[in-house]
Amino acid sequence: MLPQPCSPRLAPEQLARVAVDSQTRQCQHVLRRALSRRGGAREVGCYGGCRSLCNRRGFLLMSAGDLLRGIAVVSVVLATAIIVPTAVAQSRPTANPTAIASLGDSYIAGNAGRWLGNSDTFTSSRDGTDRAWVTDSVYDPSRVYLEGSAGGCFDSDVSEVRSAQIPVADKVNLACSGAGTADIYSPGGQADRLGALARRDRVRLVVLSVGGNDLGFEGLVLQCAFAYGLQSGPCNTAAQAQVNALFAGTMNGVGRALDRIRGVMSATGYKPHSYRLILQSYPSPLPRAAEIRYPESDVNARVTVGHCPFYDADLNWTRDSFIPQLAAGLRFVAASHRVEYLDLSNFLQGREVCSKNSQLATPSSPPNPKRSEWARFIDYPAYLGLPLPPLQGDVNESLHPNGYAQRALGRCLTLVWRLGDDRGDDPVLHQRPPGACAGAFER
Repeated sequence: MLPQPCSPRLAPEQLARVAVDSQTRQCQHVLRRALSRRGGAREVGCYGGCRSLCNRRGFLLMSAGDLLRGIAVVSVVLATAIIVPTAVAQSRPTANPTAIASLGDSYIAGNAGRWLGNSDTFTSSRDGTDRAWVTDSVYDPSRVYLEGSAGGCFDSDVSEVRSAQIPVADKVNLACSGAGTADIYSPGGQADRLGALARRDRVRLVVLSVGGNDLGFEGLVLQCAFAYGLQSGPCNTAAQAQVNALFAGTMNGVGRALDRIRGVMSATGYKPHSYRLILQSYPSPLPRAAEIRYPESDVNARVTVGHCPFYDADLNWTRDSFIPQLAAGLRFVAASHRVEYLDLSNFLQGREVCSKNSQLATPSSPPNPKRSEWARFIDYPAYLGLPLPPLQGDVNESLHPNGYAQRALGRCLTLVWRLGDDRGDDPVLHQRPPGACAGAFER
């Protein structure tokens, strides 16, 4: 049996990743020692039941500076994990209706929830992938995107928070496509709307996804797609330079968003541990070059069949550089603000656009969660004036988790919630149950 990963927490000037085995008191004691440290950065020893989880020198330590610079990556490879804070104590009247809420951008709002897999059939139901199809050539996105949010916030009926099987009276999606960190913490923003909800209901859980738009991820992806279509060479060097220039400011913005959420909850009468606050990272919608089903040399297949127009170098940069760097930064912010962290870096592994392990839906092979892609392929807008496949839905849905993925994210959030119910007095890093938060409903 593989060991469980460790629980990182930030003490002043340090971020110690301490190996914790939730089944042993020795590891819990190691964690308590780490959390009691104050002052300069010091390595924390692992011993007893934790010994097998340490490095060769018997320590696990990651500096905050390395994390902020994106040099070191503290994501848990091939595992989705959360950092769970101390036990929750109720402070709001128990008679109030209970609620959970999501805040942030398109990845948690539900953009692309309209789709179940992808198809290069551009009429009728698109081989069963289009949930907005009514009849013939009639489509009604409001079947999926609620309260007129189609083309705007893209509030999906299967968004992560709506799909979660958490026993509360209300599941409220305050997230909106295109939102950045300022849309959370600015006056009148999503955090203030959360405050209004908290006054009405007893909020049990808040989950936040934000930061990608601050880094300009959508624009970077489109630039790389154009570069491949024009055969002008990979774009990852310029893309990385932009990310580096914006990274520190983005992480500061995420921290301000978390502080604002804490502030409005406190002003509404909530104590810090009377509800749970989770910051989650982003999955990669694109596979590695070695995992894509169309060769780089087949431009037609990548552009017009699979709708994944990228150079191999740019695929690898997205999957193995940008996404891990973003996850590492968000992990650091979560630890420094004492909130839970949900790492989704590998969530779409094997179900990305054009992955060898998935396939397009066809008339003879309808969409299926075990075979279909879980990210929306790139839809090409008509205004480009190029000989490209016609637009199926909204170009803004491109490269977002689709309906299958959003339902799975809801299941993942449900398991995160359940794992936290009996966590006791120590923060514990829980590894996901197999298949809960990565790649397929069953593994």
